[in-house]
Amino acid sequence: MTLSSDAKTLNETNARSAQAEQMREIEYLQMIERFDQLWASATSEQDQEEMQRLIILIEQHEKKREIPAEPVNKLPEPRIQTA
Repeated sequence: MTLSSDAKTLNETNARSAQAEQMREIEYLQMIERFDQLWASATSEQDQEEMQRLIILIEQHEKKREIPAEPVNKLPEPRIQTA
């Protein structure tokens, strides 16, 4: 495999990954839209159960999207020099 074909493969992989992320975001927005529809008109037990399932899926997606907290910079331990 040449360097240019490696770069091409990497670019294709990155493009597929970006496309998959875009699809997940679209599905997330569709879940929110469906939840809003149910919120406005849900009357049956089945509607309530669907809302509960959507809440779980929405929360899972949002948890994955969260940016991890920055690690706390810890001062180095002092070195004790021996004579």
